[in-house]
Parts: sequence; C-alpha cells; structure tokens
Amino acid sequence: MREREPFRWIPGRGCDPAALRRLRARFPRPARPLRDAWFLAGAPAPARIDDGFMSYWEVRDALYDLASNVAQQGATPLARGWFHFLLAQEIPGAMFGSTLKPLVEALATGLCVFYPQGATGEPYAGFLGDCLDTLGRAIMGRDGWSRRGEINRGVILRRRWDLDAGWDWGQPAGDLSASLLLCLKYLPAADIGPWLRSVLDIADPFWRAQLIVSFVAARPLLDGTVREPAGLRPGHGRPMLCWTDSNLLSGGPTPFLPDANRSAALDAVARYFAEQAFLDWAEGVLSDAELVADLGDVPWRFRELFHYVPA
Repeated sequence: MREREPFRWIPGRGCDPAALRRLRARFPRPARPLRDAWFLAGAPAPARIDDGFMSYWEVRDALYDLASNVAQQGATPLARGWFHFLLAQEIPGAMFGSTLKPLVEALATGLCVFYPQGATGEPYAGFLGDCLDTLGRAIMGRDGWSRRGEINRGVILRRRWDLDAGWDWGQPAGDLSASLLLCLKYLPAADIGPWLRSVLDIADPFWRAQLIVSFVAARPLLDGTVREPAGLRPGHGRPMLCWTDSNLLSGGPTPFLPDANRSAALDAVARYFAEQAFLDWAEGVLSDAELVADLGDVPWRFRELFHYVPA
C-alpha cells in the first residue's frame, strides 16, 4: 500500500493530481443512464435528470437527486457508479460554479451519504484517502489564495445572505463548513491534531474569523450533543453550521463524527490555544471593524468553549 504524505491545509496546495488521476482511472462513465438508478431503486426519476451534465446546475441537481434518493432508499450499484463518476470529474472545479454554493459542498454531502461509516465499503483501498487529498483540499487551491497566503475574497469563503443583516462574516461559509466536516469525519484520529494545527496557523484574519464562527457552530457535533449535521439546523441559532444539502445527513447508523475524531479535535483546538494566546492569534480579527461588527460576541464564546483545561 502506498504511503500518504501527512495531511495538511496549506494555501495554494489544493487537489493532489496523482490522487485525482487514480479516481478518474477507477470511475469511468457508467454505461447505463442515470435515470436507471431510480428505476432500480423502485422510484420514479426526477423529470429534470439529463445525462448530458453540461452546466453547473445540471450537475448540482444530479448530485442532490442522487444523495436524497440514497438517503431515503439506499444505494444501488448504478447510483454509486454515477456518484463516483461525477465526483472524479467535478473535483477540479469544485470551488467554482455558483457564486454562493460551489460544488465542493454538494460533493462533500454526497460522499458522506454514500459512505456514512468511513472506509466500510470502499470501492478500493485508499479511496477515502484519495478523496481527502482532492476534495478535502479543494479549498486550498491556488485560485483562492494570494501568494502571501491571504484569501481571495469572493473565490472562497462565500458569505451567506442573512435576511436581517445582509452579507455577514458571522455565519460559517458553506465551502469551509463542508470541507472541515469532511476532514473531521474521514481523517484517522491520529491525523486530526496536526491537520488542525495547519488550519489554525493560516494567518489571514478573514480566514480566522470564519474558523471562530465555524468551531462555535460545530461545537454540538464535536461534544456529541448533536449526532449529525442535519440536527444543527435550524434550532441552534447563530452561528449556524450548514452547507448544500447537509440536511440530508441524518439518520445514519452511527454518529456523523467518530468518537475518537471528536475527542481529537476538541483536544487539538484547546491545546493550540494553551500554547498561543487567543488574543494574539485573533488580533487581526479583533482589529477589523467589519469583522468585529459581524461576529459580535462569537469570539468570546469561542474562547470560553475551547479553553484548555490541564488534566
């Protein structure tokens, strides 16, 4: 078995080309049309399904229809084959498409629907590792970052529209939410700490602001109060963690995040701030008037929720 490099998030280092080649080599276009996936599951195919997949919205609709059908009725081999094919084809453009909802979100949801128990049922050894090295690193792609390690606003971290407040950095962006939860779900527990250190080390203040709100919103998943992402909406208030089709992630046979991964994440974040003072780390966030206005009391909630308590 090939040895994987340590998994890290490093601005500018997105999808791994070798992992993408393996995915594409394994998953050619199925011979049977996508409509047959619904027929084999005993359900009528959505009228909008078109196997051409020329546009963002055609791919987006297909991913939703596949994930929702599988969530309700289980996966047929044909449905699995079509998802694998679309996954392998669309990863290079996963951060593009719609202004607010890049395909990385729907692809992450689909992967979690088809593989709710991690490596169980992998189509080949190392499949989820290849998914992490491609889809799991898409948010680090060079188009989203400057050479100085600053985010290109509008390319990543799409801010959601809040009907009361307008554009708001105080809500987790869907691309970041999906990417974080994908990695927290599928990484080996021993890799969670080093990966999260690389995530927290990225110095851009808008990135750090989004990490603050994302971790506060994800806290019920991390401490086990909530079993799965669908349980976070809509009753947990602001900030609210959700992304494209994350409402489909419910009713799984096991909790969405393995217990070992939850514990590793909580420990990693708390230890990081035991070594580095939170106020120093968040200085760029707390000195930006736009971020201060949007985040409100969320930075102080973060500080309280993730403080380090020595054993």
